[in-house]
Parts: sequence; structure tokens; C-alpha cells
Amino acid sequence: MQKIPGITREEEEQNLKETIEVAEQKVTGVRQNVAQLKKELHAMQEEFDTADKEMQALWHNTDDMFRHVSQELARAIQARKKPYFGRIDFTDKKSGKKESYYIGRSVIAKNPDEPMVIDWRAPIAGIYYGSSLGDMTYSVKGEGRYEVHLSRKRTYEVEDDRLKDFYDSDIVANDELLTRYLARNKKAVLGEIIATIQQEQNDVIRQKPQHNLIIQGAAGSGKTTVAMHRISYILYNYEQEFAPEDFYIIGSNQVLLNYITGVLPELNVYGVRQMTMEQLFVRLLYEDWDGECQVIPVQKGVTPPFKGTYAWFCDLEQFCEAYERERIPRQSVCLEKNGKVLLTKEAIEKVWQQSKGLSRADKITRLTEHLMAKLENELSGKYYSYSAEEKKKLIRFYSTYFGKREWKGDIYELYEDFLTVQRAKGYEVGRKEKEFDVYDLAALAYLYKRIKEDSVIREAGHVVIDEAQDFGMMAYASLKYCLSRCTYTIMGDISQNISMDYGLNDWQELRSLMLTDPFDYFGLLRKSYRNTIEISKFATDILYHGSFQIYPVEPIIRHGKEVRVCACADDTALTEQTIETLNAWKAQGLETVAVICAGEQEAERVRKSLAGKVRLVPVQEDGMQFGEGVMVLTLQYTKGLEFDAVLIYDASEKNYSKEDGAVKRLYVAATRALHELVVLYKGKLTGLIADPVTQTQRSRAVLQAEGKKTRAVLPQEERTNEEIYRERALEGERERAVRDKYGPKKIVVLKKEPEADTGRQERKPVRESSSARVGTMYGRADRRVRELPSYLERHQKDIEELSGKKTDTAQGEFGEMPDEKTLHPAGHNRIDCGVRFVMKGKGYCDLLSNYGTLRIAPISQEVIRVCFAKGQCSSFPQRAKEFEAAGGQYKIRETPGVLEIRTQKLLVRVDKKTGAVSFLDGKEWLLLKERDKEPRMLTEHTGWNFFSFEKGEILTADGGEGRKPLKIGMSAKYISFGEQSAQMPGLASGKGYELYFPAGKRTMCCNIPMYGPYISVEDTELIDYYFKIK
Repeated sequence: MQKIPGITREEEEQNLKETIEVAEQKVTGVRQNVAQLKKELHAMQEEFDTADKEMQALWHNTDDMFRHVSQELARAIQARKKPYFGRIDFTDKKSGKKESYYIGRSVIAKNPDEPMVIDWRAPIAGIYYGSSLGDMTYSVKGEGRYEVHLSRKRTYEVEDDRLKDFYDSDIVANDELLTRYLARNKKAVLGEIIATIQQEQNDVIRQKPQHNLIIQGAAGSGKTTVAMHRISYILYNYEQEFAPEDFYIIGSNQVLLNYITGVLPELNVYGVRQMTMEQLFVRLLYEDWDGECQVIPVQKGVTPPFKGTYAWFCDLEQFCEAYERERIPRQSVCLEKNGKVLLTKEAIEKVWQQSKGLSRADKITRLTEHLMAKLENELSGKYYSYSAEEKKKLIRFYSTYFGKREWKGDIYELYEDFLTVQRAKGYEVGRKEKEFDVYDLAALAYLYKRIKEDSVIREAGHVVIDEAQDFGMMAYASLKYCLSRCTYTIMGDISQNISMDYGLNDWQELRSLMLTDPFDYFGLLRKSYRNTIEISKFATDILYHGSFQIYPVEPIIRHGKEVRVCACADDTALTEQTIETLNAWKAQGLETVAVICAGEQEAERVRKSLAGKVRLVPVQEDGMQFGEGVMVLTLQYTKGLEFDAVLIYDASEKNYSKEDGAVKRLYVAATRALHELVVLYKGKLTGLIADPVTQTQRSRAVLQAEGKKTRAVLPQEERTNEEIYRERALEGERERAVRDKYGPKKIVVLKKEPEADTGRQERKPVRESSSARVGTMYGRADRRVRELPSYLERHQKDIEELSGKKTDTAQGEFGEMPDEKTLHPAGHNRIDCGVRFVMKGKGYCDLLSNYGTLRIAPISQEVIRVCFAKGQCSSFPQRAKEFEAAGGQYKIRETPGVLEIRTQKLLVRVDKKTGAVSFLDGKEWLLLKERDKEPRMLTEHTGWNFFSFEKGEILTADGGEGRKPLKIGMSAKYISFGEQSAQMPGLASGKGYELYFPAGKRTMCCNIPMYGPYISVEDTELIDYYFKIK
């Protein structure tokens, strides 16, 4: 039973003292581990021999472990500095149990089952950031929703191991408390962000990563910070679905990305890729990127604005469609021997329409698949006979009838062809050779993906785009096509689009493109936490001078100095006033200061005039680090950043005219300031500041903001694993029943000696993993075993009524052809099976990767068992009774790149880079290997093993009692015998080996190159098979 902590100051101080002691012990222990590993690495370095492969392997393992433990030490030190910032007391409404938890950056615990401090990302911690006390609910993945009554929400100020103060409040950090936090310097504010996350920010952070988000956030609303916390939250709560390398952070410039680089480690996030939009598109060109090419910025007056529009992307789409139609045959396909029509023109067009949006290579594959199915049916029919040579010739001819997947053209030449077509339509597109802006790169990446790519290359699983208003629809449409299996978090503010002609001035088109699912989300962050009320009012008045739509901004109640606007006689006076202002800020202790200039030439002049008189932070886009000092920056490099104080240099009418683009530029400059803002100018002050705002301007802007309706977001009810299973099972069976009754029939090869109809196996319901990974109340998710009921049996009557026939779940599916839709391997994020650690046990060897644990276990001299499970797994099911007998010696040899296990008759070789397993005989002749690229995959209910069977290799499935052996050929067949069968599905090769898979599970062998080859096993949470040499 958890003991509820006291609430008096004395009791709180005692609790803090005890927590600090535990945190200190953790730091000491981890620091000792780091020192030990460092010592081991040093000893290895002294004895390192490049010829000693085992020593190299040990070095790499130890070095990797040292890196992980060093990160753990950084987290422990961080937790030690400020153990916690909040506390919640609540009563579980179902059990009546009273509970209390302290909330911090990470877990602090003597006993892992009873933590003293829980992580802010844990499900239960979400109620800390809720709106008020009273009845609340929170969700745990896989378990459902819990109802609690929140009776206390307390916030702590801890400094130098001392409890300075604490506050009880209905909401997290009310305006009074926020004012105290935000009144500090920028560096101190960053350290308190987690403690002051507001409800509207928390709602965005905790949105599910399987859906797209677009967030319109006012300047200073914390868009960048919320995006980074969202990544941290996803990595913590969805670690099985997302790894750090599955995230891409896209920023508008390198300076913003440098800032983000400094923030992420504070949130325990390491290894996330960050790049500009230009760098992402270059990455998506892979080997086709010409290193001699130059990436140039979008330039006003040089880059045609239409290149960034959605209409331009649609023209590119139509160009590709015409290109494909011109080169892929679309007339009816007839056999020369008898005039038999294999595929009609109408059938080809139907497949084409169904393949809309697919790449050229995938269209060819779809068409070839339909054609080869018809051809196989014809060659196996009884009306015409074909010799073996004729069959071989026909198969060879029609397998490439629609073309080859490989495309040997040049992407750059194809892009020039597109521009030529556009010029003929009247578009004036001038471009220097080998110079590409972001929209040129977007088009090239789309052409590569649409026309050239012949094998799918996995990229990110979730893309976070900051300062999203800076990119036009051409970039987003290309990105969505190129990274079609990603989800997106898109953060921006249309009021900060400083290049009016090229970015987004409203969200409508982007919402139509990205928010297509009912649970996709468009949200507003209205509150500005950055600026004082005086600075916020000054900046908003600038916005009112624009003719565009604006969203409302709600500053928190934090007062400061009035904005100072100072006239200067000339450049000399401007410089003197700038130096005087900067020195005054330094005397006040303001640490981060920016002098913002309208352009790069002006910024360079200011740097030279201040050199030697003020300490300036060097400005280098690629390597600039944020710290104390003064930075002289142009507007474009201040996007997404904030400073203790800002000086806007020469806000004259010359630099900021009264047009919408200038309105947004000046607004961005003004809203960078946390505490103080000074505006200097010479000549005539810009009318955006000098001219008063009329009531008409204010009313028009407010009306436009209120008239903008946000998309209705459906509430997402958290479901348990059992509820998810039930829904999937009934939905799957209904779909199958409808398809059987009304849908097209699969092609059946006619046989000369028809066999008795053994009936059809109804597809088993999709089941959740029996060891489903569910979230815990206070920390990382744990594993709990759930026994799920047979939902199919309970709803047998519904299914029978829908299908019009009785189902028999006991029948075997051996020899059945699967539905075409089931042949495509499930989509997934990029999988990294590369071996990171090797652990040798008694009778087995475990190889750990980012994806999971691969176990190689020699059973005998002829048999090897291969198992794989996601995550770190120390125990696997007992071996099958057919392979209970074990015996014989084996040897393990490890090098930096390979691990080998050798028996007298077998050699198993694992490539550490890819994690792929190869099987060789005693003479080291290759028998079978897994595919190098993503050799295996586990979804919620299916395991996939991708094998590289040799061309022409004869594969035969063992039919067991009363069934003939089944030749697989170039087809896909079920090789299992139903869930009631105790017989293991087996596959024999003409090369002298056999594969066996668990009994009672639906197993399919697919030897069709466009889908596999692979073997899939359903209703499983792990991969498990036996390799046997004859």
C-alpha cells in the first residue's frame, strides 16, 4: 500500500531530502559504471590489434555500451539537479484507493514498482497538466481509460537542493506563477518548461503519433518547444513503434536547427535527425544527387512564385501521368498461338485506375501480376497444350510485357522536359544549370520516387516541421508523396510568413492535403508566453496594418517596460545609440541579446561598426551556438528563436514599407523579445509603427480571426487490447463473408484429376499479442499476459447470416491461395536489424538490435532454431516436441562484421550490419539466406521472414497425412493445417534443406518476387522457425 506523503512544509522538505539521496545514489552508481567502461576501453586501446577480429568486436560492443551509459548518466544528473516539480493527489473512482505521485523529468525509485518520482511523460502524469481539480480521466495504451478524482495539484520551486516554495492551484502554473518563471533570463526559462506546460500545449504533445497534426501557434506560444516535447513523449510511450532514427525534424534554416540540437538532450532525446527542407529533398534523391549541383535559396524577384504552388505540383503530376501512359502498353493482350485474350484493354484501364498514385514501377508490377495470373491459368488449362519450351518462352516474354521496374533515364533531363512543357504553356521559368532551389529539389525528389525508384527505401516514420509557413504547397505535396507512410506534426504561424509570395498565407490547402483522416487534428495555440503585455500589444498593432487574416493572440499577464522607439540623425548616431543600449542591457544582467537587421548587407555593416566595442557572438550558420552575448542577425535567422532583449536596427520606411510582407517581417522581429524591445531608426519611421491603428482595422482583423472555424476533431476513445481484438475479428470476418458472397472469385487452376472439395478455411480473427505491451500508470510500459476469448466463436451466428453459409473453423487451409490483398507485407517504419550487442548463453546466442532480440540456438548437428522478438527478450517458448532431442558440439566465432555458429554439418552466419541470417553446409556452400534489407518484420499479429530463395529453386510443402506434397512454384500458398492441428508446417527445398514453423498457426509461403519471397505466420508475437539440413 502506497504511503501518502504529508502536505506540510516540514514534511515536504523531508521528502525532498530523501528523494535527493536516492537520486544521488543513482548518479554515483551510473558514474561508477561509466568509469569502469572507460577503463575497459582504455585497456583495450592499449592492446588493440586490427588483425584480432574478436578484440574489434568486443571494442565495438563496449564502446556502444559506454555511449548508452553516458546518456543514462546525463539523465541521472539532470534528475538530481531538480528531482521533481509537481505532485498530484487523487482517488481512483473504481477502487476508492487514494494515491499520490511526484512528477519530474525522469523516474527516481528505490524500488522500480514503487517510484518516488514518476516521469512527466507517463500516462497518469497527464492529469497534472489538465484544466482543473475534480473528476478526470486518463488513458493507458492497451488498458483503456481510468476515472479519478484529483484533489490536489501542487507545483514546487526547488533550487540548490532547497525547497524555495510550493503552490497549490487548479491549473499548472497560473499567470502569477508563470510571470515569476518567465521574468527570468532565457537560460533559466528553458530549464522550467516542463514544469509550466499548459493544457493547450499538453493536448498537442499527447496527441497520438499515428495521426497528422497541424498547429497554428501565435508568436511565443511555444511551438518549437511543444514539438520537441512531443517527440520526447512519443519516444517514451511508443518505443516499440518509433525509435529516434524514425524522426526527422525539418526547420527553415540551420540556425534554428542548431538551437533545437541544444534543446533535445534536455528532454532525454538523442539520435533524432535534423535537416532543412532542402537537405531532406537532396536526401530523397539518394545516389542521383549530383555533388556538383548547388542549392540556392528562394529569391524574391528571381524565383517565380508559381513554383511553390499546389497548381505547379498538379502540373507535375499530370506530366508524369502522360509520361507513363505513353510508355506502358494499354491495348488488349492476346496470345499469338490461339488468339486468346489474356487481358482486355478495359481490364488494363481498370488496374491503371486502381493504381493511381503508385509509382511507375509499381504500376508495371500490378499489371504484370494480373497478366501472369491469367497466363498461368491458360498454360495450366486443358483446352490447349504447351510444350515446356513454349511455356518458358511465354513466361519470359510476358513477364516484361509492360516494361521493367528498372528505369535507366536521367532525372535531371526529365525535369528539364517538364520545364519545357511548362514554358510552352506560358510560364517563364529561368534556371541556371546545376542550381536548384527548394521547389526544384521537391520536383526532382517527386520524379525520382514516381518514375525511377524500383525498390521502396524506408525513411522516417514521423516528420516534425517547424516554421511550416515558410514552405509552399509544392514542397508539402511532394513530401507527402515521397514519404507516404509517415505521419506529420506541422507547426507554424501564417502571420510569420516573411516571404509572402512563396510560403503559406492560410492553412486551407495544407489541411485539405494532410488532414484526411477523421482523427487528424488542427489546433490553435493562442497564448503567448514569450512577450510582456507591452511588447505583445506593440507587435499586434503592427499586424493590424496588414490586409491578411490573423489569429487572436492572448498574452499572459506579465508587465514590463514600454517599447522604446528612438530616432537617430544618421548612421553614426544609430551606432552610438546601439552601443549605449547594449551596454545598459549588459549591466542589467540580460544574457541573450539580438540586434535584428533588415538584410545581410546591413547586418554585416553593423557587425563591423560594433566590433571591438561590444562582445559579439560569431554568426556562422552551420556552427553557431547559443549562449551569453550579443548576436547581430538578419530576420530570416531569427525565426523560431527568442532573446532576453531585442534591438530592431533602423526600422525606417525604407526598410519596412507599408505592404503585407513588411508587416510580417517587422512583426517577427518584434516578437523575438522576452523582456525588452528597443526600436531605432533614421530618416522617416515606418508607418507600421508611426501610424495609429484605426478601429476599422482592429474590427476587421478580429472578425476574420473569429470567422475562421477549426476542424471538428472526433474524440478518441482509448480501447483495451481485447476491445481492439474484438472489433478487428468481427470486421475481418464480415469483410471476408461479403467478399465470398458478392466479390470476384480468385483464379483457380483447372486440374485433370479434380480432387474432392475439402472446404474452405474461414480466416482466423486477428488477435492481439498474448503478451500485449501496455502502459503503466507511472512509468514505462510493462508486459502483461492476457487470455483473450474466442470472439469468432461467440459471433459465429452473425457471420453465418451475412455469408449465407456455415463456417468451419476446424478445417485446414493447406494448399489454399491467399487473397491478393493479403500478399502485400504490412507497411512499417524503417527497421534497423543491425546487431548492436552479442550475448552468449548456454545453448544459444542472442544478438540485440534496435528492433529486437535475435536468438540462434543449435538444436543438433543438423538443426538450428531461429527466434526473434521485439525489444530485449531473455526467454523464448520451449522448442517443439519434434526437436526436443539435442546433442553435439558447436563453436562460435565473432568478428566486427560477422557472427558464426558452426556444427559438424551446418554453418550459420549473421551479418552484423543487416542482421540477416545465412545457412551454409559443412563445405560452406550457401543453402539459404535471409534478405539483407529488413530480413524480418513483426506487426501486431503477424511475423514475416523475408528469404532470398534462388531462382528456379524447387520448394515443396509437406502435406502430412492424406495430402499430397504441394509444389509452391512462383505462387503463394498456405502450408499450415488449421489451428487445431499439431503438425508443424514444413517446407522442403531441392537444395537439401527443410524449414519448419509452429503448429496451429496460419502459415503462408509467398514465392512471388514482387511481394517477397517470404514466409508469414499469423497470430504470433514472435518469429520462430527451425532450419534442418537433410
